[in-house]
Amino acid sequence: MSFFRLLLDCFLPQICLACNKISKSLYCSSCFTTALILKKHYIKPKRPLKNLCVLSFYEGDVKQLLQKLKFDSREDCARLLRGAIRPFVADFLKGVDLVLLMPSHPLRRASRGFNPVELLVEIPKPFCDYSSSLKRKKWGLPSYLLSKKRRQAQLKNAFEFLDASVIKDKKVLIIDDIVSSQATFQAAARCCLKSGASSVEALAVAYQE
Repeated sequence: MSFFRLLLDCFLPQICLACNKISKSLYCSSCFTTALILKKHYIKPKRPLKNLCVLSFYEGDVKQLLQKLKFDSREDCARLLRGAIRPFVADFLKGVDLVLLMPSHPLRRASRGFNPVELLVEIPKPFCDYSSSLKRKKWGLPSYLLSKKRRQAQLKNAFEFLDASVIKDKKVLIIDDIVSSQATFQAAARCCLKSGASSVEALAVAYQE
C-alpha cells in the first residue's frame, strides 16, 4: 500500500461499498457474505463469436470495484473480484483449448501501468502458456467515446496473433473486463479465426448496456 493511500485513509476512512459504514476493507463483515454475487448471463453473440457470457451487469458493487481498479489503480478491488470470478473461469476451461486475455495497446498499458483483465483473471496451466499471444497493434480512443462507425474503423485489423501454430484448430476463449457493443470481442475473434482457430467464445466480467 502506498504512503499516499495510508495518508488518505487517515483523513478519509474507507467506507463499505454496500452500506456506506466505516470499514477496514472494501466491505464490512455484515455485507461481505452478500456482496459480489456473480452468475452466468448469456448474451446473444454477434458474428463471428460462438458464445458470449457475462458474469454481471455494469452496475452496483461490480461497477464501483471496476472503476476503482481502472481509474484509481486499486488492486485490492481486483483481488476481491478475482476470487469471485475464479470458479466461473475454471468451469469455462472444461470446454476450450486456449484462453486469451484481451490485450491493451502498449501505450495504454504504459499510461495506466497495468491491464485490468490481467489482474482480474487467473489462468491455470497449461491454458496460461499462450494467454498473452494476442496483441493489440493499433492504438485508439476508448470505445465508449466513439460512434459505432468510428469504433468499427478503429478496430479494423487492430489485433494480431503472434504464433498461428499455437491457435490452429483450437477452441478459444477470450476474456475481458467489460463488454458493451461486442465490437472489440468481434475484432479479436476475427483475428483468431484468421490465424486458424476453430471457434471463439467470449467471457466478460460485466455487461454495459
